[in-house]
Amino acid sequence: TCLYIGDYGVEGGATKSLVNVVVSMKKYCNIYSIVCSSGDRRINKTLNGNGIENVITDHGSFMVNTPIHLDRKILKYLFRLYHYWLNYYPSIKKAEDNIDFSKVSLIHTNLNRNDLGIELSKRHHIPNIMHLREFGKEDFNCWTYRRNLIDYLNTNVDGFIAISNAVKQCWINKGL
Repeated sequence: TCLYIGDYGVEGGATKSLVNVVVSMKKYCNIYSIVCSSGDRRINKTLNGNGIENVITDHGSFMVNTPIHLDRKILKYLFRLYHYWLNYYPSIKKAEDNIDFSKVSLIHTNLNRNDLGIELSKRHHIPNIMHLREFGKEDFNCWTYRRNLIDYLNTNVDGFIAISNAVKQCWINKGL
């Protein structure tokens, strides 16, 4: 069984890729998948239609892109920080209440902005793989609520999958 941690509030390319992966793993590899999504969205209907178990946890992102205008930066920072911490522990509890972690062999965090998989991995001693789908600062001008991001990731993630050599090299250059 593989637990996939979906992206916060987004239904773009990363989410579509996640759906393709879990459906393919079920169909071609006979791997049982569970997906934690951050809200009730189209992804849940698609997963249900394909017989994929999914749990809505309302988790947030610990890495957020920066708006251009200063007043929006401050408001967005405070709003997202509030949402992140307000939902952090309840999301963990929702996952733990709805998933039998004794049957989970691997956690796959679908985007490097999300740390729900990290916390669940630590609590249940399950390996965690993180998908690096973006550069962070270089493409979306992201900032993080976690102090010393690289040490946090190096300490708490067992392996990384990069979508390209450029993304891989960028994160290696940062110290990952």
